[in-house]
Amino acid sequence: MAKKQKPIQRKRLQSIGNTYMEGAQINGQRSQVFLAYPLTAEKEFSFYNRRTLLKKKRYVESSLSILGGLIRKDVKYVVGRGIIPMPCTLDDAWNDQTTNDCIEWASNPIVCDAMGLQDFWEMQDWMEASDFGEAEGFAAMVNSAQVNAPQLQLIDPGEVEYFASSGTPSALLPTGDFSYFDGVKLNSAGRVVGYAVRVTDGGGPGGSQDVDAANMIHYC
Repeated sequence: MAKKQKPIQRKRLQSIGNTYMEGAQINGQRSQVFLAYPLTAEKEFSFYNRRTLLKKKRYVESSLSILGGLIRKDVKYVVGRGIIPMPCTLDDAWNDQTTNDCIEWASNPIVCDAMGLQDFWEMQDWMEASDFGEAEGFAAMVNSAQVNAPQLQLIDPGEVEYFASSGTPSALLPTGDFSYFDGVKLNSAGRVVGYAVRVTDGGGPGGSQDVDAANMIHYC
C-alpha cells in the first residue's frame, strides 16, 4: 500500500493567469502546433510548450465566450449527475450503509475536499472541465489529521512542473535514480512513480513537492 499523503501546503504562488495576452503575442510560437494529448511522458509536452498551451487556452477562454460554453456543455453531458459508488455485495444492509456513508462524505465539502470548497460532484465537474479545456486534470488523494476521512485536493495543471535536474532520458539513468519530464517523475525503467507539484514560485529543490503516483489521480 502507498503511504498516506498529507495535504500539499502551498506557499505564495503566482497564478498562471486567465487572460495572459502575452501567451498569444510574444512567445514566438504562434505558428507551431502543440499536441494537447501526450503519447509518452518524454515527448510532446515540455514545461515550455505545455505552459504556452495553458496560457493560450486561458487567453482564448477569457476572450471568446464560446469556449467557456463548450466546456460547460461537455461537463453537463459527460458528468451529468456524477459518479455515485454503489456497492453490490450480497449483504444488502452493508451495501445500504456504505452507500449512505459515501453520499454523506461526498456531500460535505469540509470533509471530502482538502480545500473545503467543493463537494465530490462539483469536483467531478471541475476535473472534466480541466480535461476538456487543458487536456488533463489532477487530484491528490490526501489524508489530514483535522478530518477523520480521506480527502481529495484538486491540483491546477499549471502547478505540476519541475525545474531543476529535469529532462534526462530514463534509459540513461543509473538504477535507483529518477528524472522529471514536465513534472512527471520517472524511474530508470521509464515508469511513472510520482508527480512534482510546485508549491513556491520558481520550483526546483524545495519549491516542489513530490506526490506518489499511487496517491495522484491524473485524468487525461
